[in-house]
Amino acid sequence: PKLSNNSSDHSIYTVVAHPRHFKKTTMVSKTKCIKELRTKTVTAADDFLIAIPQTLSEITTAIETNFPYAKLSKAEEAFEAELTASGLDAANTTIAKIVPCARDSLYTIVNDIQTCERFISLHVPPMEDGNN
Repeated sequence: PKLSNNSSDHSIYTVVAHPRHFKKTTMVSKTKCIKELRTKTVTAADDFLIAIPQTLSEITTAIETNFPYAKLSKAEEAFEAELTASGLDAANTTIAKIVPCARDSLYTIVNDIQTCERFISLHVPPMEDGNN
């Protein structure tokens, strides 16, 4: 018997001769996996959209708490004063507080953007040639 790869069928291999001797292997698992991924992505996107106000509030609060300067020139003056008072070898405590907070916010934002990208890519309809 000969096996051929038939791209129009959803099977991996189609039997050309003696079909009763071979089982047809279908790609049901691939379709099922994509449907499950799509369902999980919809849930994650819904959760993300619901959490946007809370996330923005947390980021705004963190900025106001850890970075109370209205202008960057005021922040620069405060940083210089702290460094000259404690010595140039000492750590900047303000920066030490801000970096972990900024890292956590960036992680949340990047994760949410990736969720949006995945949602969009899984919900773009397939291109068709119009059977011309």
